[in-house]
Amino acid sequence: MNTHIHWPHLRASLPTSRNWGRWLRGATMMGVWYAIVLHLVWATLILATDNAPAKATPVAAVARIFPARAGLAIIFVTVAFCALLSIYQSRLSVLKISLLIPQQLILGVSAAGAIHAMTVGHYADGVIRPKGFLIADQLPAVLALLVHSATIIYLAYLMWEREQVEA
Repeated sequence: MNTHIHWPHLRASLPTSRNWGRWLRGATMMGVWYAIVLHLVWATLILATDNAPAKATPVAAVARIFPARAGLAIIFVTVAFCALLSIYQSRLSVLKISLLIPQQLILGVSAAGAIHAMTVGHYADGVIRPKGFLIADQLPAVLALLVHSATIIYLAYLMWEREQVEA
């Protein structure tokens, strides 16, 4: 009885010394894809339901800056669209990195709202919870900012490295 399982597609998708750079670039952009989906979901919920999604802590932080419901949804769609354009820029350039900055700013505001909730012990709508609960609940907003930041730094490093080789 042959117990060996052969999964060539799995082996092809794992990083090797030959495809490590390409694999890492693809893996790094996953944080950008996460933020794109997150912002599009937030925009859809804001437009399709009552204004309750704007009271969620990471969204409420941005809603303080853009209080109009339609304006808030437009901001989320715009930053998602800019990031999507960045992903589909085939060449690594200042434009590719610059298109990620609007999303980075919105993620920063959301993360600041989450950190504020964690430190003061209550959500943006005033509901009090234990700090451990808030940390567990709000940490994804902070991690999204950190992963997105790492993506921008990595892309900037790759661009710098390419310029050093070309010089």
